[in-house]
Amino acid sequence: MIKFSQFNRASPPKIPDDPDRCADRLDLLLDQRNYDEALRTVDAALRRFPRNAMLLYYRSCAYYYANRLQEAISAANDSIACDPESPSAYIIRADAYDDLNRNDLAIADYTTAIRLAPDYTLS
Repeated sequence: MIKFSQFNRASPPKIPDDPDRCADRLDLLLDQRNYDEALRTVDAALRRFPRNAMLLYYRSCAYYYANRLQEAISAANDSIACDPESPSAYIIRADAYDDLNRNDLAIADYTTAIRLAPDYTLS
């Protein structure tokens, strides 16, 4: 007989009260290459803070690093729709386009990111 306690069900991630603290948690998960947990966490955070450009950017990063490039592009599109002046989403989308050999689109996004923030550097 299988007991309920034997099921490996992940508990829902605990989401901080503000998006910046969520970003700190997501940075840690991405640094640890724990992309599945990062996606679970960002999805839960977006339920709490819908249409947050920064969290949508983190979703695109998690998809990108998990090599889910089409989903990374879609999440970057959502982030750009919320905040078209932030270069980060253009850069991650350009990276995904570049990996898909869609060089014209990658160059366009890199160019937009440079236009928006000429002194921008990745940390």
